[in-house]
Amino acid sequence: MRKTLQARIDAANEEKEKAFVEKQEREASAHKLLAIEEDLMAKVAQESRDLQEEDEACTKVMKS
Repeated sequence: MRKTLQARIDAANEEKEKAFVEKQEREASAHKLLAIEEDLMAKVAQESRDLQEEDEACTKVMKS
């Protein structure tokens, strides 16, 4: 009986460790995806600023 209980405890500990590792992998993946998304958003924001500046320059030329 003791062996059976110990085997169940060992199996539970292995599952717990496996779940912990999987969680860490998912978190690492999520952090990578977030960094990519943040980079994309920064590029979009910069492009938006550039287009706004270009629009303002064109407007000034048309008014002149």
